[in-house]
Amino acid sequence: MVSDSWRAAYAELLPPDALSFIGDEERFLPAASLDRVIEMDELWFLVAVIDGTVVGEIQFATGSETHSFVAPDEGETQLQSLYVDPDHWRAGVGSALVASGIERLDDDAAAVLVEVLSENATGRRFYRSEGFERIGERVLELFGIPYPSTIMRRPLGAVQ
Repeated sequence: MVSDSWRAAYAELLPPDALSFIGDEERFLPAASLDRVIEMDELWFLVAVIDGTVVGEIQFATGSETHSFVAPDEGETQLQSLYVDPDHWRAGVGSALVASGIERLDDDAAAVLVEVLSENATGRRFYRSEGFERIGERVLELFGIPYPSTIMRRPLGAVQ
């Protein structure tokens, strides 16, 4: 499901070699790596299941597992990944995962940040619809290639 989502979302943005690597689930997301994530306190994920099939996943990071643009000491959490099976795009799965993930954050969580490839207009549009606003840019290296990325932030709670 994850590799299908990647290939559909990034077919026009990433080179064929990267898409081929992503298509190999065991190389892209080795089981040992998933086992490590399951044991971590600062990295956690949720899955969406329809009729017994996983159709989406979302991963959040706090503390030392966040990237440099996140300030965990100020109550910021990073949404590190969100993948939805392409057959379930625009069916509310991504929105439900975002809402469920945010609902599970600590009460003192101040904001959620996410990084999106700047050329991924669909992704940026989705996060805007979920209340995220652009706060900056940086360069993200994927498969040895630099890509401009957009940092987006969604404030949480009554006082920001």
